[in-house]
Amino acid sequence: MYSIIVWLNPPHQYPVPGPAVDSEGYHPAGERPHVFNPPAATRLAYGHYPDREEAEMALASIERDLTDNIPIRIVHNKGQATIFSIPPDSVYYVVLARADK
Repeated sequence: MYSIIVWLNPPHQYPVPGPAVDSEGYHPAGERPHVFNPPAATRLAYGHYPDREEAEMALASIERDLTDNIPIRIVHNKGQATIFSIPPDSVYYVVLARADK
C-alpha cells in the first residue's frame, strides 16, 4: 500500500480565524475541525494506492497541476462530500511513501 500526503505551508504564516459564524451568529452544521473551525490542517491524505506504479501516476498528476498553477482537489469523507481545493501556493510539499500495515 502506498500513500500520498500533501503537506501545507506552516500555519504560523497565516492568521488563525475564529470559529465560522455568519452575521446572525449561526454555526454551520457539523463544525468539523479543519473545515469550519481551527485548527487548520497541516497535511491531508491525497490518496492510498495498492501499488507503487499507480501511486507514481497520481503523484505525476499532482506535479503537473502544481506546475500549471492548478489547485489540488482532495476529497475526504466521501459520504459527507468534504472537498478541499488547495491553491498551489499553499502546498509546502507532497510525499509518496509506502504505508506498512
